[in-house]
Amino acid sequence: MTDDARQEGPVDPFDPAALRVSADDVAVSAVRLTVPVRKPGRQEFFRVNPADEYTLDALIYVREVDGLDRDTYLVAPSLRDELADVCRHVRLFTCISRRDVLFLWPVRLPDADGAGRLWHTSALEIADLAKKSWVRMRGDRDLGAYVPFLAQGDLGEPAWPDEPLRDLLKLAFKERFIDSLHHDALRELRGER
Repeated sequence: MTDDARQEGPVDPFDPAALRVSADDVAVSAVRLTVPVRKPGRQEFFRVNPADEYTLDALIYVREVDGLDRDTYLVAPSLRDELADVCRHVRLFTCISRRDVLFLWPVRLPDADGAGRLWHTSALEIADLAKKSWVRMRGDRDLGAYVPFLAQGDLGEPAWPDEPLRDLLKLAFKERFIDSLHHDALRELRGER
């Protein structure tokens, strides 16, 4: 029987030769669709991008959805005066976890009245440590501040993405950018809906 005759007959769909795929044949690239806005987890080692262009002082509004969940909104600076009683002044750090999850960490900047100062300043100090080393942190209520823990091993350098902060902000705050006093989140806050 010739090779041509064998090919004309029924094809075995489970023939390993027909199913084999080389790793070179598969080309996949991940597409970033979202960037979480959150504090690092208690058991999560993370790094902070040391480049100044990946840090932003901004205003945020944190809306409590229910008792546990919260939505974080980026607020346009032009609304600072009107929303001073509900907004937080934060420093947004671009972070990456050991699992290569990119996220924005909003660290509250100390208020002029000093409320919560140790919590805020300790978080800022930990962010500076995380620019050079893998760090995890936890809150210590007795101390009234966050406590850093440095990784004991060499965890290598993180693979930072190429996207500019502008693109990361668009993904992190899509549908959660307040640029008008008529925004639905503010209308809800005022009891209008």
